[in-house]
Parts: sequence; structure tokens; C-alpha cells
Amino acid sequence: MFRKVDDLGVVLVLVLMVGVVSAFHPQFVERASLSNMAMQTAFYGIIAVGMVFLLSRGSSTSPSRATSLSLPRSRRCWPRSG
Repeated sequence: MFRKVDDLGVVLVLVLMVGVVSAFHPQFVERASLSNMAMQTAFYGIIAVGMVFLLSRGSSTSPSRATSLSLPRSRRCWPRSG
């Protein structure tokens, strides 16, 4: 499951941090709290998975370049001022 010792270390630190916080604040590990945190971070997780997919494909267009390429097209729809 873990290929490197570093990966295991990160997981152990995360578990340790959750344990320490939950010792001082027991409501941290309640079902409603964990569900709320999962819902708040789901968007960022989906974006991160998409970015990893793009980077692993070796695409010639980076995500930031793709965003900047789409901006001029959307500006054509805006009314001209002056």
C-alpha cells in the first residue's frame, strides 16, 4: 500500500494530529463534523484529481494556459463599452 517510508510517515502524522485534536475537542470526530468537513473539501479534492490527471497525461496545455485561452472567447459575448 505504501511505497515509501515518507508516505507512511505522513499518514502517521495525520492520525496523530486527529488523535490530539479529538482528545481536546471530542466533538471534532462526531459524524456531523466529519461529514461537514468532507462536504467542504470535496470540491478541492475533485479539482486536485483533475489536475493530477492532466499532469499525468503530459498535456502540452497546462491548466493555467487552458484557462487563459478560454478567456478571450468569453469576452466576445460582452458588450463593448464606449
